[in-house]
Amino acid sequence: MTADLRVEVIRSDNLAQFQSIFDEVAEKAMTVVTDAVIGEAQALSPVYRGTFKSSLVSDIQKPSPFLIEGFIQSPLNYAPVIEGVDEAGNETPYGRRPGARMPPFNELRQWVVRVLVPQIQSNAAALLRQAGIRRRRKGTKEEADSRIQQAIDNLTWLVGRAISSRGLPRQGYEHFRPVGRAAKALEQLVMEIMTEQVPAEVEKRL
Repeated sequence: MTADLRVEVIRSDNLAQFQSIFDEVAEKAMTVVTDAVIGEAQALSPVYRGTFKSSLVSDIQKPSPFLIEGFIQSPLNYAPVIEGVDEAGNETPYGRRPGARMPPFNELRQWVVRVLVPQIQSNAAALLRQAGIRRRRKGTKEEADSRIQQAIDNLTWLVGRAISSRGLPRQGYEHFRPVGRAAKALEQLVMEIMTEQVPAEVEKRL
């Protein structure tokens, strides 16, 4: 979002200091704005491990006189997937487009272990109970654990291939585009700070 400021100068004795005053006031205001958006985005972010939400940082830049820009960034390579943009920065309704390469295996495997495996085990246990079947462990514990790990690897590959083939639609997912949604939710506050509070503070100091 962008905001144009209008400052009415009613005295000229401090006019030479206008740019330094503007830069100081606008930079503080932009810091408040980006911090507010980050806070809102963190509340909307995926909760798993908290890695994405803790990675969000602000970057305040002044590319030219009387122009200040605030950016919210993340160093994580999968941040664009969560925010719903492709490699070129264009918005996309997919977390991963159909035909894209497979997701990183290790990260996907962690999700499979955390989400799918408990569901499969719970459903399997329920079906066995309904059928009156009691599980019997075959071989040693080490052999059983090895079979489980191999099964998880196989399941991860199957899920990864499905995601690569079909894509991963994200529209409607509760943690989709947290930064974009936060900026939209706080748009009125941002505009108030940048178009009303900043000019008023600059005028007062002039």
